[in-house]
Amino acid sequence: MKKKTLHISFFLAILIGFFIYLNKVFASRHYYVNTTQDYIELARKTNVDVVIYGSSHAYTAFNPLILNDVCKTISYNLGSDGLKMQLTDIVLEESLKYNTPKLIILEIYPSTLTSIETDPDKGYHLRAMDFVSNFSEKKWKKTKRVYDLDEYMSVYFPLVRNHEEWNKKKYFDLSRRRYINQKENFYYGGFLGSKLIIDDINLEKHKGFSIAKKVVDTTRNMISDQAKKDIESFFKIAKTTGAELFVVSSPDPRAKLFFNYDFFNQLEAYCQSKGVSVLNLNDYYAQMNLTIKDFKDTSHLNTFGSIKASSFLAKYINANFDLEDRSNEDVWVKEHKIYESFRKEYSSTFVENFIK
Repeated sequence: MKKKTLHISFFLAILIGFFIYLNKVFASRHYYVNTTQDYIELARKTNVDVVIYGSSHAYTAFNPLILNDVCKTISYNLGSDGLKMQLTDIVLEESLKYNTPKLIILEIYPSTLTSIETDPDKGYHLRAMDFVSNFSEKKWKKTKRVYDLDEYMSVYFPLVRNHEEWNKKKYFDLSRRRYINQKENFYYGGFLGSKLIIDDINLEKHKGFSIAKKVVDTTRNMISDQAKKDIESFFKIAKTTGAELFVVSSPDPRAKLFFNYDFFNQLEAYCQSKGVSVLNLNDYYAQMNLTIKDFKDTSHLNTFGSIKASSFLAKYINANFDLEDRSNEDVWVKEHKIYESFRKEYSSTFVENFIK
């Protein structure tokens, strides 16, 4: 009987091990794998004092290399494609297993607070969900909230999610990092820049973005009670770390032209009621010298625009938060060499008054 039990246990162990291996084989290959793996690797070497959370509005706007240089700090960008507020708190919670920041920055814009309902939206959020441990209680609660019952297995097990790709997989290649052509898209520290410039049709449509009269409708409630609960959930987790916290909204050429600008007023009022300050970069186009050619599309900055936004944010951090000067540390010196190379490549955009 004992021998039979031992055989069954051995067989089950092999079966479970094979299932775990296949989940790694079938895991999705995407940019956020690079982001999360590099974050964990950096956190193992040193403390990351400034961490940015949010969607693609965050990771296309704020370059840690510039924050590091201006603020003499170590920073990282954990923004993920399409990430909405419903799931941002579990990304924060998971990241805190590896590192405790001194300053937490949360990027919010109107779409951040909308519901996750469509299949593309759900697909985008699997990238962030894959970062979170399957043993997380909150991950299970979020899965039940966002996904349908028949989607649960796909959320937890890439083998189920991508089983139709069995004939495309390289079964001995477990890396799921995405190759990033640095000549076209500059990647570092979770930041992903692009040399693309907004197409001619949208350039013409949005060219007056910086001087447009704000559309302000104070009769509409732009932030639902559920959205407030989701923001508050993030705030509560952040505050347990003892870190300072503030909310930022990235530049968006639609903000004055097409959004109800009262969203930003309501966001600021709500955050301030929770003791959290807000920086809306859509109020500072002139100070950043931002033009429509600083955007790669109708909502995201390109690398040139990100230099301006990152520099402005860095100066704001210096003026409002007290961070330790880490410029004498080897890890900072190493990152600064990469910054100097980046600065040289984009020297035409590095106007001194943006940086100093």
